[in-house]
Amino acid sequence: MVNIIQKMNSKDGSCKYLFNDGISEKNNYEAIYFYPFEEKQESTICMSTQIGCTIGCRFCATGKQGLKRNLTAKEMIEFISLILEDQKKN
Repeated sequence: MVNIIQKMNSKDGSCKYLFNDGISEKNNYEAIYFYPFEEKQESTICMSTQIGCTIGCRFCATGKQGLKRNLTAKEMIEFISLILEDQKKN
């Protein structure tokens, strides 16, 4: 089961979420919810589709853990649903 383990609000109104897949405490991934900046824009969710990364950029914690696995479609839908549910509360 997907869990929100951390939520960080930014000054610009965006909100970064850290998730865990519920299988291993090391299997974390992220998503960012962007609020509309202009009246006619819609909100956007930028989401991970993998746990870890193969690129390994020195500045990125996700890259340092290496690629663990791809997220399933069910997991992606779950974590998008959790973000939308959380944003309704605000």
